[in-house]
Amino acid sequence: MFLYDFEHARWKQLPLPTLPKSRFIGCPSWSHDSLYVFFLSSEGNIYRLAIFGGQAELAANAGGISFRAPALEVMRWFGLTPDDHVLVMIDRGYQEIYALDLDYR
Repeated sequence: MFLYDFEHARWKQLPLPTLPKSRFIGCPSWSHDSLYVFFLSSEGNIYRLAIFGGQAELAANAGGISFRAPALEVMRWFGLTPDDHVLVMIDRGYQEIYALDLDYR
C-alpha cells in the first residue's frame, strides 16, 4: 500500500504487518478521521493500519467466518460505520439475513 505525499510530491510505502497465511491484502478503507486505513487479509481478518505510526493491528478477527458468496468465490466486502466499526457482507443467498457480533479492539 502506498500513500501519496502532496507536500513532497512523492509516494510513501506503508509498512504492512507480516501475515503468514495471507496471499494478498485488499479492500482498503479510510477511517473517518483519516488516521487509519483498514484492510482485509486473504484469511478474512480485518486490520487497522496507523498512517503516521505505521503500526497495524487486528481490528476484527473474522478469520473463521467465510464471507465469500457461494457463486462468486472472489466476492468479498467490508465497510466502516460512522464510528469506524467494521461492517462485513456475507452473501448466503437473497432470503436470509444474519447479524454477527465481533469483538472490537
